[in-house]
Amino acid sequence: MFFAKSRLVYISILLCAMNISLAEADPKYWEDNSWLVTVGGYWADSSTTVRVDATDGSVGTEINGEDDLSWNNREFSPFIILNYRFNPNHSLLVSYWSIRRNGLKDITFDLDIGDETYTGGTTIDSEFITDIYRLTYGYTLYNSERSNIAFIVGLHITNLKFNLRAVGGIGTTVQTAADAVAPLPAFGFSGSYKMNNEWYVSGWLQGFALEYDNYDGKMLNATLYVTYKPFKHVSFNAGAAVFDMNLTATDEDARGEFDYKYVGPVVSVSTAF
Repeated sequence: MFFAKSRLVYISILLCAMNISLAEADPKYWEDNSWLVTVGGYWADSSTTVRVDATDGSVGTEINGEDDLSWNNREFSPFIILNYRFNPNHSLLVSYWSIRRNGLKDITFDLDIGDETYTGGTTIDSEFITDIYRLTYGYTLYNSERSNIAFIVGLHITNLKFNLRAVGGIGTTVQTAADAVAPLPAFGFSGSYKMNNEWYVSGWLQGFALEYDNYDGKMLNATLYVTYKPFKHVSFNAGAAVFDMNLTATDEDARGEFDYKYVGPVVSVSTAF
């Protein structure tokens, strides 16, 4: 097992904070419609570092996914969001968001992952997959003709997979993998501002830090985007997102470190009815 399940659940708690997506609150361009559908994606410049320590406490090799495992540092990550507002102050959201990272590379150094060692020259086939399904309730704290602020709380079902397959020798195949599903709570704040009937500005800022038992984690997430609404029921959104998360685990069955950073553009299109 590449990660102990307890650590995967904790990583998922931090990862779920990544997916506060466009149209999460009650954006002004929603106006008086009950339904809002948003489809889009992230095109971020990513940096991923993983270290998995052995069960006896020996420190594993720090791996940079982009440099050491040939993961693309830019991947398009699609999402879809469905909002329903059942009165002016209360709304419900369901969404799906997906991240796919993979690479194939001949390593040039010995790689210690958990209790396994892969020698230089071994071909490493790896993938990192995160699928996030969400159910979120939003409550409008402040709403005026031009601006609004909302509080959001909900359940995130996060499916996290991290697979590493090393092929070496004469047909020898070794695979180390992890697969965890966690239903997790999440909360935050967002807001929007109406500049005129066609242009809107929205965004959010989130911070998270936790030191519990044998785990130490922190996260920062910020997004700012602009919406252009040329038609009554259709709008286009573009902006930038920053995310920085680090987790260190020293549990007897879960030792190591996970670090993920991205910065880059976000684009989507919304339709209200």
